[in-house]
Amino acid sequence: MMASKATGYWRMRELEFHFQGGDSRVLIPNQKGRSIGPAVSNLSGIDRCLILTDSGVPHRFVDEVMDSLRNASLRPRKYVVPAGDDHKTLITATRAYNWFTSVRANRRTALLTLGGGMVGDLGGFVAATWMRGLTWINVPTTVLAMIDSCLGGKVGLNRPGGKNLIGLFYHPTLIWADPAYLQTLSDAAFAAGLAESVKHAVALDAEFLAWHEQNASDLMSRRPGVLLELIERNLRLKGGVVLADEREAIQSDGPGRAVLNFGHTIGHALEAASGFRWPHGVCVALGMIVEMELAVRLGTFDESLRRRIESLMTRLTLPRNAPEPFSMRDVLTLMKFDKKNRRARPRFVLPQADGRMGWYEAQQRDLVVEALKRIEPAEG
Repeated sequence: MMASKATGYWRMRELEFHFQGGDSRVLIPNQKGRSIGPAVSNLSGIDRCLILTDSGVPHRFVDEVMDSLRNASLRPRKYVVPAGDDHKTLITATRAYNWFTSVRANRRTALLTLGGGMVGDLGGFVAATWMRGLTWINVPTTVLAMIDSCLGGKVGLNRPGGKNLIGLFYHPTLIWADPAYLQTLSDAAFAAGLAESVKHAVALDAEFLAWHEQNASDLMSRRPGVLLELIERNLRLKGGVVLADEREAIQSDGPGRAVLNFGHTIGHALEAASGFRWPHGVCVALGMIVEMELAVRLGTFDESLRRRIESLMTRLTLPRNAPEPFSMRDVLTLMKFDKKNRRARPRFVLPQADGRMGWYEAQQRDLVVEALKRIEPAEG
């Protein structure tokens, strides 16, 4: 079940998602309602709130949240982990557990994660596994986290063999999605996050794809009203998919929640092959290019629609070629660890001619190799 309302007192937009595994409330504040402390203090069963963030989050964001929690008598303390997806590991999680012990975190302690998708995944995993589950508040500060990974309950850690191989489902009780955070991102970081929005549009909503085309300039100039709509529409789309198939149980009659993995079979392999140096959004964008190429070669996707989507990606300054040479062999090997695989064969969620998404089980290695060639670095 999903509900929404505009709350005048809070001067913010509110969405509520009632999942089987727990409820998530999303608050999207405007320019005049940006104090998270009261919202956290209204949560039941907590008397303290700790913060987990990373070294890439601006200090003033951390200070603002700390002050707001302190003013709400929530006795905040912060723990800063190194930035980068290569730190989303059991080692980092164990260090966070050690910190929990040192500050005596208990069942009435809430954990607030402040940062991008890496912080949310890592912190959500730590919150889920400490004393069998702490109240978790997720405060995304990047486009990717705000429009996609903050919602849905997937938390996890990476292993050398692949991304998110250790994980579970655990929903944040509260999500604070403040569009003002997005104004501080670099142009490259902002654009990379839009890959997940394009994914949602292609996989779930043709009208939303047209919205991106109509609003591309305002998106890139970060007009506040457009950012608000970007966040809300993406979370509604993702929330609807998760409500229908929370744990990716649907396999026979369609991809179910796995529809959200369009671009990710290739994208996750590229990310791991780069040693997690390439941003997730860049890898998803490249993954969509490759997977659309696969669909065109298989005859299930229209070439003109592929050109239209790639044109939009160019307008959003998303890459169409890898930033540097990569090993085809490594990418093909890493795809074997993908969680969607069956019988040790990579499985892709590909766009179909009827506008829906469908499974493709790769039986022809050469076809995947040819599709990957489409994103090889441009010469010169």
